[in-house]
Amino acid sequence: MKMVPDFCDQNPFDGCADLKAIEGALSRYVDGLGLLYFSYLLMRAPRFARAGAAQILLTDYPDEWRERYLGRYYQLYDPVAFLGGHSRLPFAWNGGPFLKPFRKDQKRVFHEARAFRIISGYSIPVYGPDGDVGLFSVVGGREGDLADAVRAKTADLQLMATQLHDRVVAGLSESPGQATPDLSARESECLLWTAEGKTTDEISDLICLSGSTVNYHLGKAARKLGASNRHHAAILAIRAGLI
Repeated sequence: MKMVPDFCDQNPFDGCADLKAIEGALSRYVDGLGLLYFSYLLMRAPRFARAGAAQILLTDYPDEWRERYLGRYYQLYDPVAFLGGHSRLPFAWNGGPFLKPFRKDQKRVFHEARAFRIISGYSIPVYGPDGDVGLFSVVGGREGDLADAVRAKTADLQLMATQLHDRVVAGLSESPGQATPDLSARESECLLWTAEGKTTDEISDLICLSGSTVNYHLGKAARKLGASNRHHAAILAIRAGLI
């Protein structure tokens, strides 16, 4: 294993002018640990962030997987992202018993990721004081390599995840005069079920409204948020802390 710096003694992002430079610093770090990839996903923006801010995913995953992940809104289905939003403790994951509790559409994300050697990893959720949530992950080529790296650098990884999240959130201050959209209770409810992967018919049954009324609320919410479709609207609403 290569020698890597002790990030408990320095800030790994000193001198990084932008998010691209941060990606480079993180990629070099995980490579030094003998690992394959890293990723950081901003799952929920702080309350003060401007509405409609761009989705933030920092990673050195192959471009094809990164584009597929964001283009198909896999952050709404990814089992790792799901658990990251419901756990305050770091956790390991793989394609075995970890996947058993999840739905078929959630498992599909994992199965597709295998083609890019994304098989096992270790994730650290980071919760901020303004409702913000980030998820930092490292991916190992072999589980033994991953376990060794995490065991040797647990404290560094935890600190780095916190520093990274703080750096990202610091750039999300709300622009002057740009107010957060006011969603109705029904719009919020429909978006919440959309984020859970429900179809129009399923949402209709759950909240006892017609399908056309559900689509009306989702369309109105999407327009308020400046989203291109209902799934995009759900992502923006989650990141803005609206649902």
